[in-house]
Amino acid sequence: MISSIHQIDFFPADGSSSIRLLDYGDRMQDPLQFPVSISVDSYAPIGQTYGIDIPKWGARRAIDWSRRTEHASHAAAASYAMRHPASMPYMQTGKLRVTVQGGEVWDFLDSVILGCTSTQAFSGKFATMTTYRIGAGKTVPAYAIALTPGMPMEWIHQNWETLTNHWETY
Repeated sequence: MISSIHQIDFFPADGSSSIRLLDYGDRMQDPLQFPVSISVDSYAPIGQTYGIDIPKWGARRAIDWSRRTEHASHAAAASYAMRHPASMPYMQTGKLRVTVQGGEVWDFLDSVILGCTSTQAFSGKFATMTTYRIGAGKTVPAYAIALTPGMPMEWIHQNWETLTNHWETY
């Protein structure tokens, strides 16, 4: 188990209240990872040594993490394990905001909660282990980006208000 240095909030597109999915210091199974994947069409002509992959559609992100939560009793943990996954806004898109403690803030646009599973953890006190699975689109820095090699200049020169005024293009 590790302690989280991230805070993750989901902001539903309909303007309803944001949901805190992870907070600083929460106990986690593994560190966060932010993989990017795309779909491809593969073409391998007969008799050729190598084939080719042609990218199609846009890149997507799949973010998964698990969080351990302590409760007051076995009954409270069992209730949370049933109640919490059912409270997620599954049928809508939104923005996932990931904040690094003392660091950068990133917004994952066109995010969707794909799944949430919560089970009682029977080691230690009264606890649950909740696993979240999020699918997301374009990732943009909200503020405080670091100037590192490979950082696209469009991120460095952008203005967050300008970006959100043209939200439909992202």
